[in-house]
Amino acid sequence: MSADDEYSDPYEERLAGETTVEWQCGVAAYDRFEPDDPEYCDHEPETIELDEPAGVGADGEISLPGFPGECPVCGNPKEFEINGLGVFLR
Repeated sequence: MSADDEYSDPYEERLAGETTVEWQCGVAAYDRFEPDDPEYCDHEPETIELDEPAGVGADGEISLPGFPGECPVCGNPKEFEINGLGVFLR
């Protein structure tokens, strides 16, 4: 294993094929704001069943059929922690 291989981690491939994921809003997961801040989010982790298995395209883009697409608490549409991985969605 080369030094480059040691540090490369195709994390998106760890989601490929998953049918159930645990997810949390990235704002809540990473405690970036204090409770009195207007951008604070207290979304708790939740587990959902996807409509189809998660996939990864040739460009590395993650497909999560049936994923809510935004935080139900703060409305964040981009940053999530999914199965322990930080993920930005387009």
